[in-house]
Amino acid sequence: MTVEIDGANNIVKTNTISEVTSANGVTVDGLNIKDSKLVTANSVITANITDANVTTAKITDANVTQGKIADQAINEAKMQISNAPVNGYMLTAQSGNTGGMTWASAPSGGLTLLSMVDQDLGSAVKLQFQQVFNSAYDYYKVIGAFNLGSNSAHSVEFRFLNSSNSEMTTSQYYGVAQGWRYNSGANDRSDWGQWGSTGIDIGRDIEGGSAYKKVVLDMDIHPDAYASTTHNAFNWNIGYTKHQGGSESVSRIMGYGQYANSTDLSGGGIQLETQNSYDFVTMGIYGVKTTT
Repeated sequence: MTVEIDGANNIVKTNTISEVTSANGVTVDGLNIKDSKLVTANSVITANITDANVTTAKITDANVTQGKIADQAINEAKMQISNAPVNGYMLTAQSGNTGGMTWASAPSGGLTLLSMVDQDLGSAVKLQFQQVFNSAYDYYKVIGAFNLGSNSAHSVEFRFLNSSNSEMTTSQYYGVAQGWRYNSGANDRSDWGQWGSTGIDIGRDIEGGSAYKKVVLDMDIHPDAYASTTHNAFNWNIGYTKHQGGSESVSRIMGYGQYANSTDLSGGGIQLETQNSYDFVTMGIYGVKTTT
C-alpha cells in the first residue's frame, strides 16, 4: 500500500484505510466526502441514519417531490386542522391568523328533486305533485315540459292541494298574465287577470296535437310568502312553438298570482289541469334552500 504525505498542505493520500481491530471501525474527525459522494450502491440505508439526523435544514426547497410521497402517507394528524372531524363535514380554508384548514358542514343551499313525472298520462287532464311542501325548503321550482293531446286550444289552470291531496278551490286566487305570439312579422299580444277565482289560468289558447312541440314551463312557488297574511305566491313562464303546414309561430306567457287563504299548506302540493288531456309530461318539482 502506498501512502503519500503532503505536509505543506496537510494532505494524506491513499486508496484504502482499514481498521486494525476487527469490528472497531475507523474514526475520522471532521470528515468531508466530496466529488462523487458515496460511490457504492446502497451505502446509506435507513438503518444507518440515526433518529433526527436528517433535519429540515438538510432538505433543500423542492427536493421532496410528489413522486417521493407514498400513497396515504399524509394523514389528518400531519395536516394543520383546527378541529375534530364530523361525519358528513368537509374541509374548508381556516380564516384568520391561524391559517390551515377546518372541518365545516357542507352548504345546504341548492335544488332538491322532490317529485318527478316522466310519462304519457293518457286521457288524464290533471297533473298533480302531491305532499311536497315542508319546512325544509324556502320555496319550490317546477321545471319541465309537456305536450297537450288534442288540436283544440287549451287553458292550463293552477291550483294548490292540501295535505290530503284535495284541491284548494275557495275563491281566493288573484293573478295577472301576459301572452305574446310572433308569426312571420305579425305580433299578437293578449293580457288577462283573475280576481277572486277558484284557480289561476297560467296559460290560455295553447293548441295541442302534433302541430305543437313541447310546452316548456318554469314556475316558482312560495307557499305562505307573506307570513302575516298567509298569502301563497307564485310566478311562471311558458314558451312553445307551432309547426304546421308552413304556419310557424312562437309564443310566450308570463304571469304572477296569489292564493290569499289562511289554510296551512304544509304537506300540500300543486295541480295543473288542462281542458282535454296531456299527451306526454316530463316535469319535476324541486325544493329550494337559499340559506346555508
